[in-house]
Amino acid sequence: DDEMASYRAENLLDHMSRRAEEDNRPDLRIDRLSVNTVLGAKAKHALSGELSLRTVKDAERMLDMLEQEFAQGDETMRPTARTYSKLIDLYAKNNMADMAERTLARMEEQYRRGNKAALPRTIHYTSVLDALARVMKSNPASDLKADRILKSMLNLYDTGSRHLR
Repeated sequence: DDEMASYRAENLLDHMSRRAEEDNRPDLRIDRLSVNTVLGAKAKHALSGELSLRTVKDAERMLDMLEQEFAQGDETMRPTARTYSKLIDLYAKNNMADMAERTLARMEEQYRRGNKAALPRTIHYTSVLDALARVMKSNPASDLKADRILKSMLNLYDTGSRHLR
């Protein structure tokens, strides 16, 4: 089952990280690719409609770890557009529009701070807008949030991010 596979993948990451440290094995050290792979497994599980609170917390923890390690100078942990995309998809497809929006805001902040690999693209914005549209009936503030996202997208375009067309 997808949930067990995502937890096994995460446990493997934890094991690799411990072994890398305990045995002084840098070849076992986790990196962005291994984290993205686990996030992809979690997103795949979430698409089955059974998103658990544990999956959400684990995904957030993994993104936190990438951002913190990158902020401390570890280039191998640089979050990329693909990293954020996996989380945005996980939230958007499970009607967690607020979480998708927060993840997009984190992505935009990373980009503003100089992480050019976190450049938001049209697909990121449209995924969040789609999630907001799906929850609009139950969350009247969604239209204001959608307006903020469109303005942010236009601002990025106006300041030279021509990939947003």
